[in-house]
Amino acid sequence: PCLRQLKLDQSPIASIRELGLNVKHLTTISVSGCGLSDLDGIGSLVSIKEMRLSFNNIQDLTPLALHETLEILDLSHNLVSNVVYCEILGTCSQLFSLDLRDNP
Repeated sequence: PCLRQLKLDQSPIASIRELGLNVKHLTTISVSGCGLSDLDGIGSLVSIKEMRLSFNNIQDLTPLALHETLEILDLSHNLVSNVVYCEILGTCSQLFSLDLRDNP
């Protein structure tokens, strides 16, 4: 399938890995309020431009390193507290919009 946008807000998914590997055309994903604690499987989203990950329990941003197509990232209301993880986002060369509100 050539799915481009996927909204799973408040759905019971344990990991982005559950989406499988057939998501290479996905450009927008919204998984706000899903209780995600990590970004395991995010590497399969090779065409992603917009990610809405608010209201989860995400701490580690390392899996986002070098996502060169990523433009918009919403990580508000998570558990991101380490500045080093925020520096990793500097490797996302196309990132122009970042929301980190209400993180510790």
